[in-house]
Amino acid sequence: MLAHRPACTDPPVNLLSRVQALMVDFFWDRMHWVPQSVLFLPKEEGGHGLVHLASRGAAFRLRFVQRFLIGPADLVWRPVARALLERCGGLGLAESLFLMDLKGLRLNNLSGFYGGLFKVWGLLRKERPECCGSLFWLLREPVVRGSRFVCGVGPSLQQRLCEERILTLGQVVEVLNQSRLQERVDTRWRAHLGLTEAQRPEWRALYKPSLTKRGGDLQWRILHAA
Repeated sequence: MLAHRPACTDPPVNLLSRVQALMVDFFWDRMHWVPQSVLFLPKEEGGHGLVHLASRGAAFRLRFVQRFLIGPADLVWRPVARALLERCGGLGLAESLFLMDLKGLRLNNLSGFYGGLFKVWGLLRKERPECCGSLFWLLREPVVRGSRFVCGVGPSLQQRLCEERILTLGQVVEVLNQSRLQERVDTRWRAHLGLTEAQRPEWRALYKPSLTKRGGDLQWRILHAA
């Protein structure tokens, strides 16, 4: 029960300190011959393997972050966690928050547990590889607040990007694509077939069974006159 509560809640620091002191007093019978840090060491290193409650709680939170970021794709609680994290600072981000510098960001709208995730995450030193081999994480790279892209974004531009919710590289790419597609017609056959503006191509119908993907790709290219 004692190990379960730090994993699910964020106990007050004073409470953890008192419980930790009681554990040490019980172990040493109130006779502190060596520093407490020695007791927390494994027996192989000269300690007694006594549990440090604050460190155990931090380990639980880091494990939660690890499973949230790179855990199995079928985690049933990930959508709930993502919805709660998107409330952080009103940014609407989840995974990308762990790539950003959150100093000065208001965490009041997060619960104690989720706020504690970022406190523990801030204790680590993060280093990004020079070559990012994952397009998934590259598109989630933030363009504000600790971005890896040195682009000289000023405070006014950062504020505008935050207001427009353009905070990650993927969102920048999406905005650029939308701006380039504004003047482009959905299909070049519209004028030849006399289609009205209300009539739109049913792109999903190209890949419905029993059509093969190769056949759907061919029809897609024909509609785009590619």
